[in-house]
Amino acid sequence: MAFLEMPDKRRSEELGIGQISHIPVIWSKDWKLMAEASKYLTSRGLGQWAPRMGKQSLYSIASKPAANSMLLYARNLEHFLTYCERRNLEWQEISYEQLLNSYQTEMHNGQATNSGGPLSPGTINNRVDTACDFLTYAAAQGWRRPFAVSSEPIRRSAASGNRTSSTCRVGRVRANPADLRLPTRSEIKNWLECVLRGFPGVLGITAYMMCRMVIETAMRAEEVILFRADQLPNPDSIDPSEQAVFIPIKYGTKGGRDPQDIEKRGKVRSIRMSREWLVRLNDYKRMTRKLALKVHKELYPGATLPKELFLSPYTGMPYSYSRFREFWVQKGLLNKCLPFEAWSPHAGRHTWACYQLLERMEAELDVLRFEMKASRGEATTPSIEWTTRIGETLIKLHVQPFLGHVNQETTDLYLRWLAGQVQSDRYVREWSHWLDS
Repeated sequence: MAFLEMPDKRRSEELGIGQISHIPVIWSKDWKLMAEASKYLTSRGLGQWAPRMGKQSLYSIASKPAANSMLLYARNLEHFLTYCERRNLEWQEISYEQLLNSYQTEMHNGQATNSGGPLSPGTINNRVDTACDFLTYAAAQGWRRPFAVSSEPIRRSAASGNRTSSTCRVGRVRANPADLRLPTRSEIKNWLECVLRGFPGVLGITAYMMCRMVIETAMRAEEVILFRADQLPNPDSIDPSEQAVFIPIKYGTKGGRDPQDIEKRGKVRSIRMSREWLVRLNDYKRMTRKLALKVHKELYPGATLPKELFLSPYTGMPYSYSRFREFWVQKGLLNKCLPFEAWSPHAGRHTWACYQLLERMEAELDVLRFEMKASRGEATTPSIEWTTRIGETLIKLHVQPFLGHVNQETTDLYLRWLAGQVQSDRYVREWSHWLDS
């Protein structure tokens, strides 16, 4: 098995190698350094190598991955090398076709997972992408025979209406729009009510507020946990004509993070919060959170008070991710109201994004239908080209800035889901075929 280890930042700086303190190291099961894997991670972390660009790329030299990105690459590589060992595969010999037929296939059908269940398309693609890049790097260093990744051209329609061309790795697992299972508005309401009523007293209030925070703002679970009380503006200080407020966040966000930063600060981005939700959060801060702080003072006299907004009413301490997830899935409750089995905080972010798109798309459709009826005397079904142009524009303007990151695969998934809401089943099939063309 392969094992990942992060260098000690302080010790690295003392040794004069602080510039690589964010780069993980890979060890074998008998704690011998896996030199090739570690050299690859070092090259990536220093910007000396980047996927599809090679070691001579000026861009890759200028752009160095963030510490959290390096940790993700290392975990992916750790998983791949462990898989090779368990299957008696030599990474020095494996071809791209063999990689797809073994590693990717077994992750897709659950054979390569501890739970026995299939991994999500995004996780599979990320792991295979890292494996491909490592093997390409190893071939360039002469550590193995040449490794060729098959690619195919793809064409997409940009928001400007122009068709853009690019390439895609052959064999990538594509997310099915049917896999983007989203709850209805009534299901969300029932689920939140179950959280509120299912957990006792003020615990139910805190659990409810944390879960609803994801649905209201599209924040990640860690961002909700680390959100600080002093980040909330006073509703009375906001112009009454403003129906929403934009709040910058950085604790728990992705990008630019140092794994050894105890405050977990990342790249700053803004969230959009309705005035109504802001008022409810301030009420929680003034009442429920105040009771939790009182408990904290009694249990830990003289200790520094926590800065986080959401605190346990029993300890006055902030919550861990595992506890927050227990609230989300209603662990321990006799009567659960989960919208569906795979309902998760990440799915909550998808829900926010898609309903934002749907509301804005419906407004655009109303305008289109009015214009067409005025000019032709009849309503019309929007074309695929029109739908994708408007959909991509809405994603860029109203979704991407608040999610923090939306890759092309997620964009396509949202667009196909959106098409399923505004078009017939036949139209969805045509849409899917068009995206593949």
